[in-house]
Amino acid sequence: MEEKIQTLQSQNQAWQQKHELESEQIHHLSAQNKMVEDVCLRIKRKNQGFLGRKTQDRDTVLDKMKNKMFAKKNKKKGKQEKETVSVIPTRCTQACELERKSWETLTVETRVHWSQLEENILSLTETLEAQKQLLRQSNQSWQDKYDAVEEKSALEANGFETRIQNLLLDCNAVEEMCQERIDTAERLELENQVLVQKQQSQELEIQQLTYDSKILEEICLQFKKNNPFFFWKKMQDRDTELDKMKNKMEVKQNKKKGKQEEETVSLIPARCTKACNLERKSWETLTVEHRVHLSQLEENILSLTETLEAQKQLLRQSNQSWQDKYYAVEEKSALAANGFETRIQDLLSECKAVEETCQEQIDTAERLELENQVLVQKQQSQESEIQQLTYDSKILEEICLQFKKKNPFFFWKKMQDRDTELDKMKNKMEVKQNLKKGSK
Repeated sequence: MEEKIQTLQSQNQAWQQKHELESEQIHHLSAQNKMVEDVCLRIKRKNQGFLGRKTQDRDTVLDKMKNKMFAKKNKKKGKQEKETVSVIPTRCTQACELERKSWETLTVETRVHWSQLEENILSLTETLEAQKQLLRQSNQSWQDKYDAVEEKSALEANGFETRIQNLLLDCNAVEEMCQERIDTAERLELENQVLVQKQQSQELEIQQLTYDSKILEEICLQFKKNNPFFFWKKMQDRDTELDKMKNKMEVKQNKKKGKQEEETVSLIPARCTKACNLERKSWETLTVEHRVHLSQLEENILSLTETLEAQKQLLRQSNQSWQDKYYAVEEKSALAANGFETRIQDLLSECKAVEETCQEQIDTAERLELENQVLVQKQQSQESEIQQLTYDSKILEEICLQFKKKNPFFFWKKMQDRDTELDKMKNKMEVKQNLKKGSK
């Protein structure tokens, strides 16, 4: 694109140089025409002054001689006019054709330049749209990836939260179970204390009964020893004896029962202590297991929270990196879009400038063509005036020669003055031309 712009700029420079050359040529022609006009005017003024001074009394003679000379030189004048008339149209046509060709080449080159600029603008707009589409697609893909990662992290976080809640529920259940076992152990301890108190009261009662029975036996033995006949009579009564025997048997049974109760009472504390020890051991093991389980749960919760925080940190970092990449790509695309837009604006401004220059060149070409036509017309009129003046000057010279032949001493001084005046005028014209060339 830059090479095309450089070629177009070089073409514009070439057009400007060509236009400057044409303008210089036209200016040179106009200067030459002005010089011819000045010479004609001066010759006319000089001739008019000469005629005004010398031919005031000889108008009739001059008219007669003019008519004679006009009759002689009509043929020559006709030939010269035909030649000039045939040459001027060819020059005008050549100049017009050159201007027309230059204008056509300028229009063709401007159209080609405009088409190239339009193609370049279209290609730039297409590339810009393609880059915008690619940027949208990449942004959409990154957005989808970010949404997928965010959804995945949210699901993982929800999974970790549910797992933590389940672990907390398990911890609460274990705590409740341990609390129930602690309550049962405390209840068993209270029951054990009650049983121990009952055992102690029963032991005291048994000891009291055994002591009372021993005292009664001793009293009975002593009384039997002291009064044997009394017991003999009494034994006669069978019922009484049977009652006594029953009482004895009951006493023996009560002793056995007391012994058994003593044995059972002595075994109850051991059993209770064993049960309490077992309950304590199970409670201690449960508490240890509960503490171990709680510590494991706390460690798991800490590890899960650490992993969750690490994943969140990684997710934040990845999100920040993707966001930075997205912003960088967006900024780059915005800069590229701004660059393309500025390039398009520059190309459009260049197109407008080229159009304006082309229009100015067309206007200048038309103006120059009109000026050329005017100059051609002026040149034709000046040539006709020059021809008329040369013809008049020749007639005057012939008249002067005729008068000189008749009066040679009268015209000798005047002709010398005329030559000097002509030399002065030529020198002045040359000085003016040199000054104009120096100023240009």
